[in-house]
Amino acid sequence: MDHLLARKKSPSSLRAKQLEADSTPSSATPSDQMQREAKSNPYTHPSYETVLAIRGSFMVKSDLGITNASKRLCQILLEAEQSVPRDSLFCDDLFDETCESVQARNEAMVVRDISPLICPSVQLLRIYGMKHHKLLK
Repeated sequence: MDHLLARKKSPSSLRAKQLEADSTPSSATPSDQMQREAKSNPYTHPSYETVLAIRGSFMVKSDLGITNASKRLCQILLEAEQSVPRDSLFCDDLFDETCESVQARNEAMVVRDISPLICPSVQLLRIYGMKHHKLLK
């Protein structure tokens, strides 16, 4: 019903819209892409590493070494029963390089690369040999 009451557009406003469309680059991103970029924008800002550092999160080795609280936490984790994944980027010989590779990257890339290591999907666990997950096939 609203369309019956709508006024017709004047030819000048139609020309203005056409000019605007012509001047817009063809590589314009869809609105959902712009929303994703806006969400990850803080992570790409050069000062974001500073924000993390202020909150005590560092992706590089400190000249001061490891804090006593971190050492205690590591000791607690080491003494607890852990299942160690084989061929993981968290292996001792790859861990430092893994941390460096995600430094200064946006959230989506970090989540893509690190999430499966922290919480692998049931499908991956099944493939790696956890037989009790076959029921979830």
